[in-house]
Amino acid sequence: MNQQIQPAEPNNKLKYLLIGVIILLLCTNGVMIYFYVNNTNEIIDKKKQLKFTTVELLSAKSKVDSMETEIESRIKAYEDLKVANDTLSQNYQDLKDLKAALAKMRSLKRHFEKDAGKAWRLYNDSKDQLMGFKELLEVKDEKIELLKKQMNYLYTEVKELKEEKVMAEGKVDSIRFIEEELKEKVKVASKLEATNIKVSYINLKQKEKDKQPFRGDKIARLKVVFNLPVNKVATVENKKIFLKLEDQNGKLLLNESSGNMAQSEDGKVFTEVKTVMYRRDNQEVEIFFSKGGNYAEGKYTLELYCEGNTIGTGSFEIK
Repeated sequence: MNQQIQPAEPNNKLKYLLIGVIILLLCTNGVMIYFYVNNTNEIIDKKKQLKFTTVELLSAKSKVDSMETEIESRIKAYEDLKVANDTLSQNYQDLKDLKAALAKMRSLKRHFEKDAGKAWRLYNDSKDQLMGFKELLEVKDEKIELLKKQMNYLYTEVKELKEEKVMAEGKVDSIRFIEEELKEKVKVASKLEATNIKVSYINLKQKEKDKQPFRGDKIARLKVVFNLPVNKVATVENKKIFLKLEDQNGKLLLNESSGNMAQSEDGKVFTEVKTVMYRRDNQEVEIFFSKGGNYAEGKYTLELYCEGNTIGTGSFEIK
């Protein structure tokens, strides 16, 4: 009797299940390997990108530092020029522009120190402005050079004016010296001179006596007579002529009753003074003096004085 053997179905199912699990694991591993490789490549790419960005960041920071230094140097150049007041208003806007650019650079510099990412974004956003700052510096350089030339020109002009002023002052001093010298010469030339000086006295009987020695107990008044010769330089005008009489001891004679004395413009004291209209005609002048008392014996001196000068001297004797 022939018997037919049937295959075991459960065994086949198990085999298929194992095969399916193996295939699933292989697929899962493949997907994981794919994502791992992709992630690794992406990380490498990001590292490369980060490395490139850092280099650019350092370059950007260096450019900002350099721009800051250049702007500071231009500001200092403007301030060192110490331009004249009439040009300060024109250059105020230049300084204002440079200081605004400097503030922008310093702000970027602070961001580089605190937040590199933000600094990088700001730097990229400001590239056009940075180019404008560079052009601004070129313009300011031209203005600075122009101002330097103007300042040098003004310095030269001021120096020449000072030299001309010194020369002019020297000429003025020379003219003044010449004027003073001429005045002195005129003063000397215009000095009056008393000539033909004679002394006499009026006695108690009103008679004039001129024989020396005079008798002291007979003198009522002394009389001094002299001439003023022609001097074409001297001014025709009233002139005060002072008379000084001194005894043998150098004592000034004064009126004993009144004690009056005459004083000149320069503070000197005299016995008498008389105002005379000088006429340039060799006029004769008389001056009288009354002592009001007796005269001691001895030799007496007289001096005639006018406009700060002694114009004549003489003497007489009393017994």
